[in-house]
Amino acid sequence: MNEYIKNLTGLTDNLIKFSPKFKDSERIKVIQAVPSSQSVHHQFERMTHNEVYLRQSYPSACPHCGRLMRKNGFKTVYLKGLDIAGLPTILVVEKQKYICPRQEGGPELTTDLARIHGIDKNHQILDKVKQQALLALTEKRSVKDISANLHISEGTVNRLFPQLAPQFKANYKFLPPVIAFDDFSSGKFAATQMSMALMNPQTHELLDIIESRNSYALRKYFYRYDFHARAKVKLVIVDLYQPYRTIVRDLFPNALIVADRFHIIAQAYRAVNQIRIQTMKAVKESNPALSRALKRYWRYVLKDRTDLDW
Repeated sequence: MNEYIKNLTGLTDNLIKFSPKFKDSERIKVIQAVPSSQSVHHQFERMTHNEVYLRQSYPSACPHCGRLMRKNGFKTVYLKGLDIAGLPTILVVEKQKYICPRQEGGPELTTDLARIHGIDKNHQILDKVKQQALLALTEKRSVKDISANLHISEGTVNRLFPQLAPQFKANYKFLPPVIAFDDFSSGKFAATQMSMALMNPQTHELLDIIESRNSYALRKYFYRYDFHARAKVKLVIVDLYQPYRTIVRDLFPNALIVADRFHIIAQAYRAVNQIRIQTMKAVKESNPALSRALKRYWRYVLKDRTDLDW
């Protein structure tokens, strides 16, 4: 097998060869989707895909006696390779089976199966495909989108997240001079279903996700940072929730607290809307026309005056 085919499919093993069962023109084929009424060997047979027919066989020594093991037929496995021409690629590999008879002092029978470099034992997806998924996870793309694009399951993509963890591990000896944190709904990620995003507002960089927004969790998290790192923080941007401000004063002794302008505008919006509703109800009997106008044209009351057509 030449290097071009290896690079195209994502293979890195130098021993693997094309299966001698097939002619040169039949070793790479486009297979049409199998109807749902028929049984299949693997899930990709339900869609149009490429199949590459390969064989992996080499001399293998017995791990117990050290002698060469006898070859004992083949086992066919189906591996997911890199997509070719926009179609999922399945590597149909005949793996050599090995057997070694019982030796004195050893097990009754030793068996083994040929391995392929570039794929973990008992796995069915090449490392090159997983590398593509890891690169995609560093972009602003959903797990569902990555899964559909690479023709792998969402569960497979999710299991790759721990491999990215070291790259995003927080540096507890450094904090930028300006930080901001705000809560958001995180669903099952947190017991309270609310977590906290820690950001650098100057670079718009997400520094970390704090699992919970309660006081205990926030103090526990920020106390991981070196005191000198916390002392260098000059500005903390938070919302108007008073407990957050108390925590900031305790954890960041030299920082000024700035209210997040989004929450200021939101609070002003709610206050104006509350006055509108109160006025609408108060004049309902004395001035029905005004009451109806306040109810019907509520958007105009809350709209920026520069956007109104006078």
